[in-house]
Amino acid sequence: MKKYFWLCVFLLPFSLVSRSWARDAEEALADLNRLSPKEREMKLVEEAKKDGSLNWYGNIEITTMGRLNDGFQKKYPFIKAQYFRGSGVKLINRILMEARQKKFEVDVFFLPFEFLPSLTKDKLLGRYSSPQRAFYAPNLIDKEGYWAAAALNYANMAYNTKLVPRADLPKSYDELLDPKWSGEVSIDMEPDRALLGWLKVWGEKKTEAFLHGLVKNKVVVRRGHTLQTELLCAGEFKVASELYAYQVTRMKREKGCPVDVNYVNPVSASITPLSLARQAPHPYVAALFVDFVLSEEGQKIIVASGRIPTRKGVKAKYEEVSNLEERGVPMIIVTPEDGEKWQSVSSRLVEILRK
Repeated sequence: MKKYFWLCVFLLPFSLVSRSWARDAEEALADLNRLSPKEREMKLVEEAKKDGSLNWYGNIEITTMGRLNDGFQKKYPFIKAQYFRGSGVKLINRILMEARQKKFEVDVFFLPFEFLPSLTKDKLLGRYSSPQRAFYAPNLIDKEGYWAAAALNYANMAYNTKLVPRADLPKSYDELLDPKWSGEVSIDMEPDRALLGWLKVWGEKKTEAFLHGLVKNKVVVRRGHTLQTELLCAGEFKVASELYAYQVTRMKREKGCPVDVNYVNPVSASITPLSLARQAPHPYVAALFVDFVLSEEGQKIIVASGRIPTRKGVKAKYEEVSNLEERGVPMIIVTPEDGEKWQSVSSRLVEILRK
């Protein structure tokens, strides 16, 4: 997605050729699932007390990270947990730097899904079969155990309800190219989630033509989906071509903003994956934290932030973003494999918006 990512991935294998690590987290945890559920829990907590601390990274909202951290420490007060929040590229560079220096500090991380295939190939993710995986649909967990989706993120069109009557809403993305929307539509400078969904459904040729069409129609390019949502609320433009449904709904419900989501085909649904670091210095605490985030208790903390949960039986905070598939919304799940497949094309197409 960013040139820095590809540079780091290119350099990584060379730097790790001569590594000789001790028993990794994956191996340390493999014996747990041979125990009965009760014995497993006792063993995990016993070993976690010896680990004593947790260090985790993420690119999700700082408030959500704080709530998860506090909830985990409240449940397990014998563990000192701390976290680091940064952009996807910043986190990747930090992880790769630790790998090159063989100085591993991270136990668990939330990372953009498109980075997972490369990190898996470079043996930086550890397989972990959390028993909580039984409560997740097959397309929301990696079959090998390298990740589980802790939340979903829907990227789709949104609009200012004061400026656009429902009868005038675009019924397709192509309608945004009509001259009547000239200068009234926004897009993020890095529309990664929506862009990957468009590429998966439309293919490269149509997606490229669409972006050129937006630019020709004087699309407003801004950086940051939260900022765009705020600007849409303020009426800086009438329609946003791709915002996050949970953010739009949260602004509408909690701040009274005159905004709403306009679900048109395709709705790009991307995962927020949770992964165990293969060289986690505190493997048992790491496993305990993964179990906690994927548990009903952890998922309810994610729900409180307005995000969309993935665990069966846990509903989203807002009805507007709940059970979209059951309501006939044309959703497409963008997988880590899709991210890897379309990565170079996506990076090239984003440059159209920067000219």
